[in-house]
Amino acid sequence: MTNAQTILPVRGVVPVGEMAGESEQETEQLYAMHREAIDYLTMRPWCHGIHEHFYGHGIGGVVAVFFFRVDPVPMAPDGGVWVIVGDLPPACLPLQGIATAAEALRAYLKEMSRWVALARHGRTSDDLLPVNVPSTGVWADVLAKRLKLLKDTALPLFPQHTTRRFRDLP
Repeated sequence: MTNAQTILPVRGVVPVGEMAGESEQETEQLYAMHREAIDYLTMRPWCHGIHEHFYGHGIGGVVAVFFFRVDPVPMAPDGGVWVIVGDLPPACLPLQGIATAAEALRAYLKEMSRWVALARHGRTSDDLLPVNVPSTGVWADVLAKRLKLLKDTALPLFPQHTTRRFRDLP
């Protein structure tokens, strides 16, 4: 364990160099998802540099959760941010008490469910995570199906050393 790992404000992550899927193909998919997470994060106007990359958990080609150490900025005042990517809209989540990849995925599901609820009525809000599709009932239904699939099939596969702070998922 490196010194940097002992002072991380999160649990259950490993340096990206130690990331491994259940097969060689899945490991390749996870590394591609890591590149996608970097691209997404570095496109944020507030991201001025990534210092460290960590892998939380994932399912190759479906969903992956990464933790990045970045320059402290309003989005990441503690110097870290979670990035969720996969077959779904990517998102950055600030630390704010999210200590594990499972908690980050739960928070993502909760926030995206809020977007779905508004999009069903053709509305959106600046208080929600940005989604890269129009706020319409059709897109809300598409995302709602993916969120349900993630909640039912992917989330149970994530290590559950968590405080279960996001139990109130729809």
